[in-house]
Amino acid sequence: MRTLLLPFVVSSLAFADTPKLPGIGEAMEKMIAQHEVAGVVTVVANKDGLLHLEANGMADIGKQKPMSVDAMGWIASLPQPKAPGTKQ
Repeated sequence: MRTLLLPFVVSSLAFADTPKLPGIGEAMEKMIAQHEVAGVVTVVANKDGLLHLEANGMADIGKQKPMSVDAMGWIASLPQPKAPGTKQ
């Protein structure tokens, strides 16, 4: 897995009523509760457009600043995600 520091800006005004896929937010909240991450922004898109956009947790724990969909931070990417049980 590669981690890149890139400016990732999504206008919160453009996505005022953001789509959410079931289970993603709950999975991120679990990671936050287990102290694996402080906060996350999850984005799922395909060639047809945005399928999911959600912010969970904190952008700054010390200042108690909630994460927002227009937050800037680290982006972790996988070149080709693999489904469980498939050959690598």
